[in-house]
Amino acid sequence: MKDEKFAIVFSHGFDTTHVFAKLAESGIIKDTSLIFDLSEENSPRVLSNIATIDSHIATLNSHGFSLSTYYCRVNEHDFTGSLKKSLIF
Repeated sequence: MKDEKFAIVFSHGFDTTHVFAKLAESGIIKDTSLIFDLSEENSPRVLSNIATIDSHIATLNSHGFSLSTYYCRVNEHDFTGSLKKSLIF
């Protein structure tokens, strides 16, 4: 059987709670790419989000997963441009 790869795209603000809930609900498989659309600003809240997500993914990977994370930094005031940027991943 051909190996399949999956990607899950998350677009979110500053609360990572729903990200972890969706990961638990989704039944992710071992080899999944996770794409996070985040504000292009390097505000403390955005940087905290990245650190929290990285920590959670590292924990999952230490338990046998092989999850890849990609951060697509987008302009939240330009929906069309942000969508185009997200689709290149």
